[in-house]
Amino acid sequence: MPGNGFTATAISATQEDILSGMADLLRAEFSEWDTTAIYWTDNPKPEVSQNLDLFIQLTPGGGSFNQGILQGGPRAEETSLVGVTIWRRSVIDDAGRAQDSLFNTSEGLLKIKRRVLKALTGKMLVDGSGNQIATGTITPQQALEPDTGATDPPLDRLAMYFQVPFDWDLS
Repeated sequence: MPGNGFTATAISATQEDILSGMADLLRAEFSEWDTTAIYWTDNPKPEVSQNLDLFIQLTPGGGSFNQGILQGGPRAEETSLVGVTIWRRSVIDDAGRAQDSLFNTSEGLLKIKRRVLKALTGKMLVDGSGNQIATGTITPQQALEPDTGATDPPLDRLAMYFQVPFDWDLS
């Protein structure tokens, strides 16, 4: 069995499987949102054609390969980073600050950050059949400082990176 054996049904995966699994966890946490508001892409610039005020974008990051694992078969274990960026339409207050964008009780970037951390941290990824597709749990690695109004149209963002180890399916 590949990986460290968290379940009896561990299988090799692709990076697409990992991104899809993380998006599913986030959609479950943010079930009150439009399902199109959480998506994965290789384009770090958000797709703002939709009429959404809040959305979460997952992007594949770099990774490293575990060269010490030799369990045979067509596989390679990667510890991959996945970027999770929360985007919100800018709301600038009278003092010229983005206080509401950061601290709004339900839709502020910092409130949503907490929910993203809750949805992903320590979770094991599984596919639609219940097969384990990661070799370890999701671990937060880095959070970047919020950035307000830096895009056109003006959007605020807060990005985090999560680490996910998995076995590439090379068959």
